[in-house]
Amino acid sequence: NAVKDSIKNFNNTGQFNRAFLGVSYVMIGREAAVLNDLPEGALVREVVDGSAADKAGVEVDDIIIRIDSTRLNEANGGLAPVVNMKKVGDTVTLTIYRDGKTFELKASLTAAGE
Repeated sequence: NAVKDSIKNFNNTGQFNRAFLGVSYVMIGREAAVLNDLPEGALVREVVDGSAADKAGVEVDDIIIRIDSTRLNEANGGLAPVVNMKKVGDTVTLTIYRDGKTFELKASLTAAGE
């Protein structure tokens, strides 16, 4: 379905737009998570100014544990493949771990390069 939507978008606009969250991250694997008493997930190293993540309130050093119902871990490829399955304009629920607490933020994905 994602490919069909991309082809339809290309035929209509001449562009392949892909969803963009706006973070640089490193994955925290199971072993590192256990050793450091942290959850597995995507450790945010940078938030792009004005991006969906920035507007949602994501901060550097947050750990993104889930996007919607998909748990982020090294085994499923991390954050990028999950975002790549979404469409521009989709609103996703980010489960965030910050300062020992877990909470949710909503982010509306934009097109890469916007």
